[in-house]
Amino acid sequence: MRHLGIVVPDKFMFPCVIRACGSSAEVLEVKKIHGLLFKLGLELDCFVGNALIDTYLKFGLVVDAQEVFEELHEILTMDELFMGLLQKIGNGFSVVVSNALIDMLRRAGKLMEAYDLIAF
Repeated sequence: MRHLGIVVPDKFMFPCVIRACGSSAEVLEVKKIHGLLFKLGLELDCFVGNALIDTYLKFGLVVDAQEVFEELHEILTMDELFMGLLQKIGNGFSVVVSNALIDMLRRAGKLMEAYDLIAF
C-alpha cells in the first residue's frame, strides 16, 4: 500500500491524531477514532491508550478515561490518568473522582498510595 502512496495508519500515528483532535475540541472524532482503534486491534497499545485517556480527561469524560485505563495495565498509564484527573479537578477533589482514584490504586495493588491519597 505504501508504494501506491497510501498511508496505512499504525500505532505510532494514532496518538498524534488523538491529541490533535483533543486540541481542537473534536470529541466526536476522538470517539470515532477509538472505535477504529478497536476494529484494528490497536486500542491496547500503551501510547495509544495514554493519548485516549489524556484526551478524554481534557473533555471531562472521566468514565471513558477509566474504561480505557482498566484495559491497560501499564505504570505509565496510571501516571497519565492521575495527572489528567488532577489537572481536571484542580485543588478541589470531588467524592466521585477521589473514590475512582482510590479504587484504581487498590486494584493495582498500590494500597499505600491509596492511603496517601486519602491522607492528602
